[in-house]
Amino acid sequence: MGNFLTRDAHLKGRAKRINLAYFGGTKGGKTTGIAALTNIPDIIIDLASGDDGRTKTTVQYHIVPSEQLSDILVEDIEFFEQNIIGSVVGDIQKYNEQLKKDPVLKRILGLEPLNEGDDVRKYVSGHMKQFKGTTPSIETLKSLMCSENIDRYIRRITLAVPAHSDVADYIIKNKVDLFIRDTRGLLDIALDSTNAKEQSPRTLRELGLEGLDGIVFFCSESYPNIIQELYHDTFKSVFQSVPVFLIARDNMMFKIFNMNSQPTNYKNVESLIDNIQQGKNNFYSDIEEQYFLNTFALMEKFDITSFDSSVGSYKFRDTFFNQQKVEFLLPSCASLKSLSVMKLHSSMSNGDIATQPDFVFYQTIAVVSCIKMLKMICHLQEGMSSILKSGLASDCLWNVCLEPDNMNSLEMDFSKYDNYHTSYDATSYVKPQFTTISKERIEQDIADSMVELLGSRGGITTTSNGKLRYPTTAVTAVTSRQWISKLISKIKIERDLRNPTTNEELFPDLHGNMRAQETLLQKALYCILYKRYTDVNATIQYYLLVDRYKVVDGILRRRNISNISYTSFVEVIRNIIEEFCNDLRTSYDISEVYRNSND
Repeated sequence: MGNFLTRDAHLKGRAKRINLAYFGGTKGGKTTGIAALTNIPDIIIDLASGDDGRTKTTVQYHIVPSEQLSDILVEDIEFFEQNIIGSVVGDIQKYNEQLKKDPVLKRILGLEPLNEGDDVRKYVSGHMKQFKGTTPSIETLKSLMCSENIDRYIRRITLAVPAHSDVADYIIKNKVDLFIRDTRGLLDIALDSTNAKEQSPRTLRELGLEGLDGIVFFCSESYPNIIQELYHDTFKSVFQSVPVFLIARDNMMFKIFNMNSQPTNYKNVESLIDNIQQGKNNFYSDIEEQYFLNTFALMEKFDITSFDSSVGSYKFRDTFFNQQKVEFLLPSCASLKSLSVMKLHSSMSNGDIATQPDFVFYQTIAVVSCIKMLKMICHLQEGMSSILKSGLASDCLWNVCLEPDNMNSLEMDFSKYDNYHTSYDATSYVKPQFTTISKERIEQDIADSMVELLGSRGGITTTSNGKLRYPTTAVTAVTSRQWISKLISKIKIERDLRNPTTNEELFPDLHGNMRAQETLLQKALYCILYKRYTDVNATIQYYLLVDRYKVVDGILRRRNISNISYTSFVEVIRNIIEEFCNDLRTSYDISEVYRNSND
């Protein structure tokens, strides 16, 4: 499927792809917020609502400003091959048993039984590709998105949908290729974990949280405790690597706006949002206190916010943006609430929702808010790109890595590896602490050229009798990511950042603001670590890990060296960090994302 945006006659040159995730509570308004950015909102809302009002799999919307698009187009469909086939090797019998076991495979996906000798993988791959480039009926799309258990077989569906006119104008003018993911609700994730539906923790890719440029967090009054308990490492990584924008619902916004009898248009709505964010609207004197306290408290558990007792409020640790600029409100909309009832009784035809005054206001708020977010993301990425191109980010990280105190600290942490039975003396960064492997075994595995590091198909989470087959690779991969993240947090800026070649200040507008420049440099490093160096297809005991193949390279490099200054394990970690820094010096494209060779 071609890219509509880059073929558009209005665009010259390469478009910048921006991936947003609409994230938050189940039934929190994520889908409606996305629908408002299109010119077919009622269809999107109806499409994404199953019998229980929930989308069961991740849906990614490609917001397309193209007159060529009159219907919803399936651009891509990603599926879990092993779950469909029922085995790793493609066994015919197990595949046919899968079809009998779960009627979704035949009824929704249209798969048929195969005969002995047929190529299962070839058949399944070819069959699923038939969905791409098609414009199915709403009923067919709805079944692909909302059927029970469909998320076991479909990882993600990408749908091209026509943009709202204001969104279209912005992305054409600024050459932005916009994708928005409607991720699964936090309650759904919590229920799957609690009910043991998940056989293993969801990966970044399965959560729909890989390769993002921003998170739009739809706030709730409460959050399941199991979320931060199980997915602490995952959410912390994403939140500290990309901008996070907060959205909360408000019941009075439409009435307050109408008090001045002003027309609903882009300019007036933008003025309303600005006044609310700046504290100039008397009805919204403190929106943080009114709407965001529980979300700030949740994010404090991920070390993204902290409570400032001197002013009695939460603050983002990341200080690049003015905090109020990332806080948004969305109005309640009576027309949306009654849409399903009206359709049921045929009292509202398709498309009439777009003419309802309260929905027009809702849609304009959603559009203006999204465009404000896109502007901030682009501004941040320009700053991060400047730092990466200068080479300062890689140099700072490598210098911190080589500091003797830091190397010794990692050695000390590794020395505690066998203390898994004592919580007070457990490791802080060398994770996870398996009971089935010792510090000595890790050192031996790294040095022994006969020890395999990955499975035949690149597997790192492969088990044998319930135990990981490649524990040394797993521990090294997780620890590398933990330690790189720690080193990034230790970087300090004492003077204005300057181009090493010209000696010109990189950010004259931030002259003297060391904290802002420090935050920007750290953000650039976190972003590259998250987008390019983190394995999106695996977690180890809910920990994220660096690209598994970088770990193998680091271990093989250690095996070829006889003289070392530290333990083999720490030498490998240093090798991986050195490779990370070298990559930064030669490839600093913010948009580049992780690619697994098996994808």
